[in-house]
Amino acid sequence: MTYRHIFLALLLACPPAAIASDAPMAHLFGYRPAPGQAQRFEDGYLEHLAWHRAHRDPLPWYAWTVADGPRAGLFIDGTFDIPLDGLDKRPDPAGDAADAQRTFFPYGTPSLRETWRRVSPASTSPLAHPERPLRIVIYTLKPAMAARFDVLVADMARVAPSPQPMAWFAPVSGTALNRRMLMVSMKDGTDELPAIDLESRIDALGNTRDAWRTALAETVTGTEAETWQPKIRLMLVSDAKHPDRE
Repeated sequence: MTYRHIFLALLLACPPAAIASDAPMAHLFGYRPAPGQAQRFEDGYLEHLAWHRAHRDPLPWYAWTVADGPRAGLFIDGTFDIPLDGLDKRPDPAGDAADAQRTFFPYGTPSLRETWRRVSPASTSPLAHPERPLRIVIYTLKPAMAARFDVLVADMARVAPSPQPMAWFAPVSGTALNRRMLMVSMKDGTDELPAIDLESRIDALGNTRDAWRTALAETVTGTEAETWQPKIRLMLVSDAKHPDRE
């Protein structure tokens, strides 16, 4: 199935407002390196990036390894803030797939393919410093509570913004639709204070935000967190895409 067919299915499955053609999208891919083949997988992936450079792929490509939690060891790459059909506009998608099959697919198993839509402003992107680890927090929402949860997140961003660069994403395809993903840039992966999850941030404000605490309890059924360690040599990101990098 081509990406065009996948996106056609998304158009049929999702509300038009959720997949507007100009909405900033994130496309994530995950691979589980075969036992004992992690280095060969990375070397093959690095060779594949040379194909992207040679074909002047305009898309930014980021790469991480999940450091903890049930998905520890998973290799994740992705491209962010592109249009819904951005992957179809790559140079030679068929050649891209063929080169991936040749270079790194023999050493790992594809295990994740997700599309997310950014639902927060891009002014504080957690990807402005791709060399920093990311803390990923996934919220599972109660049925019909997504809109109320999004209002809570927007209110908190306005009144008590996070001190760390962050972004919120809503699922489009490849994962449960009753979820929200929080992506936060960490200075070194251990800077836990101030806390980034919504419950801890609300608790830090004391009893002045009981309405937020109630909204969180009434919209969320579960929260998961994991850390993504950057794989800088396996990224294809120009400094020009990050003018605010230190």
